[in-house]
Amino acid sequence: MRSDLKASLRTRLVTRLRSISARSKILITDEEASRILIECGCGLALLTDLGYVGQEKLETARRGLPDYEAVYLVSSSLASIQQICREMRTRPPLYSAAFILVTS
Repeated sequence: MRSDLKASLRTRLVTRLRSISARSKILITDEEASRILIECGCGLALLTDLGYVGQEKLETARRGLPDYEAVYLVSSSLASIQQICREMRTRPPLYSAAFILVTS
């Protein structure tokens, strides 16, 4: 990825991730979104600075954090959307609220 494109994408990602005003939030990413974050230099230190307590993979089993709000950063793949839908039907809910950001 070209450096000017990376810088532009990083700025857009940071702006969107910062715009989520939840107090306690965790970032959940699919494989494609994780790759984009890595390519743009958006590591855990930056996410922590933006107020995220961590990052988890959408594809792995998670026990959930009902006191936290989930911010899903995912591609528009059918598998990712279906997984989010499954998680939304979980009772009790995995998270107190959810925000969904789509990469494409």
